[in-house]
Order: sequence, then structure tokens, then C-alpha cells
Amino acid sequence: MKIYISADMEGISGVVGLGHVSPGDKEYERFRKLMTREVNAVVEAAVQCGAKQVLVNDSHNTMDNILIEELHPKAVLISGSPKPMSMMEGIDESFDAVFFVGYHARAGSAPAIMDHTYTGRVFCVEVNGKKLSEAGLNARIAGCFHVPVALVTGDQLTIECAKQELNDFVGVIVKEAVGRYAAKIYPFEVVEEKLKAGIEEAMRRLREFKPTVEQEPVEVKLTFYSSAFAETPSLLPNVERLDARTLRYTAKNYLEAYRLLRVCLSLSSLAKESFVSFEKLFEQSLLKSQPVCQERKSLLASLGDPVRSPGGSLAEHVPLRLHQTLGLETCQQPVKVPHGSHAFESHAELAQLSGDFIAMNWFFRDREEHEGLEEMTPAPHSR
Repeated sequence: MKIYISADMEGISGVVGLGHVSPGDKEYERFRKLMTREVNAVVEAAVQCGAKQVLVNDSHNTMDNILIEELHPKAVLISGSPKPMSMMEGIDESFDAVFFVGYHARAGSAPAIMDHTYTGRVFCVEVNGKKLSEAGLNARIAGCFHVPVALVTGDQLTIECAKQELNDFVGVIVKEAVGRYAAKIYPFEVVEEKLKAGIEEAMRRLREFKPTVEQEPVEVKLTFYSSAFAETPSLLPNVERLDARTLRYTAKNYLEAYRLLRVCLSLSSLAKESFVSFEKLFEQSLLKSQPVCQERKSLLASLGDPVRSPGGSLAEHVPLRLHQTLGLETCQQPVKVPHGSHAFESHAELAQLSGDFIAMNWFFRDREEHEGLEEMTPAPHSR
């Protein structure tokens, strides 16, 4: 029996924050060990249930998180990026089942740990009219090779999303999200028992599971949080721009549709170039908080709606060191920003330089949440 494991990180049992999943952060090394430990527990349970071969595809961020020196000896690892099939690299007809380990809910889910769909720039991906998470998108790749998904692990909304998008499988809830960056978590011994029980059930029922196969032709509708992200991919042949933020195209089969999705998302990352200077300004402490506006409450209120519309305030999503500099943590007055010979008199004026306040907000919030689709495009602190 041959098992394929696609391992993400946001859905690993102890993970709750961006620092836990971001290479370079002081917490990251600790949590990649936890990811490796959880993958090993899944491999061990699969082997105990009769698996003879287990292939693990590291599927988070730069896709080199799992520690090979600590990997279960019965597993083979695919590590690094870029990879032709990204989170599903290595899948083929020879596998009996697919396990999605450490997965997360689709963008717009709550309460869910770090919900997103491949990248924080994406508001929604619809395939033939159905909204899909990464589990839904990746399960359809497995379906192209007639391999069913037998197991999905993550928080409760990860499992709920997958149930809406896949054929039958066994879901294991390894933590209970109470917010985007907060969850009820359990000692690993408890999680390990849950995983073991779930895998035993999945392996026992293996013949019951059916591959998730998408109807052809395949229509994909891709909606971004900002029009800036739709700009460049809209230039692709056969890609139609339905509105400022939404693209649509039709492919003859799902693999073709998926490959074009990867291209669209990679091209959308080019919009980040206009925001990199903002991050450098913040991190180099070039923003100096100076009260320049007496009507701070009305200004911040005017910024509130567009910033909160995707799912939270700027102060909630921007890393602590940044929103402390901005003065938003305690709702202080707007800042005066030296930038060359120009002084920006408000947050709004600063944001307008990028053309989209929401886009800047989401760039900071999810600059680490790429999941392999921007792996061809260099970005600060990521690929």
C-alpha cells in the first residue's frame, strides 16, 4: 500500500501565529520541529496500518520546513521549491490514498487559524462555480490521477471546508480555532491519539473513498482582495477581467486550469513591488510618530471600513513592530512621514501612494502566506 502526504503548516496542532510558520522568525525553528513530529506521527500510524511506501511532500511556504534528519525512516521527502505541481508534487496513479496534514481553511473562514487560499492576496477561488480551499484545489489534482483523499487534518473549519468540497474522507481536528491567531490546543500525546484513530479508520475504509474529479471543461473565477493584484495576470491570453478584482478563464481539463491558476497568482505578486518600500520604511524606523492632525478620530474612522472589510483592522493584522510605529495600537494621531523631500500628513495619504490601502494592509498581514504559488517570484522574507 502506497500513501501520499501533502503537509502544510498552519494546521499543525500547536501552530497559531504567523511567527510560527515564517522562516526567519525566532519561533520558526521550534515549530518546524513540531511540524516534523506531527508528520512522523502520521507516517508511523500509516505504516502500522499496512502502508509499505509513504511519500511526504513539504507544502508550506518555501517547502523546505520538514527536518530530513528527524523524518521517519519509512518516509521519502520531497523538499524545496519551485516544484511543477507545488503542494501536490510527486502524485501519480501508483498511490492508494492521499493524506492532507496540517491544512487550513479557505480564505474568508472564521474562526480559523490563518485562513487563506494559497496566498493572502486571494479573496476567493471558484472552480465551476464552487468555492474551494487548498484542500479542494489539491484534491482535484489527486483526482486527475484517480487517487482519493482519505484523511484531512487541521482545525475545525479546515475539516468543514473540506467536507463541502471533497468526496468522503476522515477528518481529524487537531486544534479548535477561536480566532485567526488563537486556538484551543492539546498536549501532543492527545493529538497523536486522535491522529492514530483517524488514520486507522481511514485505512480500514480505504476502498470506500472515491477520487474527487472535476467536470470538464473547467471554469475558474479568481477574485483578489485588491485590483492591483489582478492587473498583470489579466494580460494573459484567454483570461477575462470581469471587474477590477476578478479574473475568469476556461481550461479543457483540471490540470491545465491549475497550472494557469499558479501563473495568475505568481504574476499577481508583482504588485508587491510597489509596497516593498513601505516595509523598508517601517522596519528602518523612518516613520516618526508626530501629531499633525487634531481630528484623528474622524480620520481613523474614515479608514476603518475599507481596512476592515476583508477581515479585521490594520492594527490587528500588521505585525506589532509596525503598528506600534504607526501609532495605531493605542489609536494615536496620524504620523508625519519623511520620504525624500515629501512629508505625508496622514496614513491615508501614505497609503494612496501605493494606489490601494487595502492592498498594503494585506501585503503586511500575509507576506509570509504564499504556499508555493509565488515560488517563481522573489519576495522579501519569503521565497
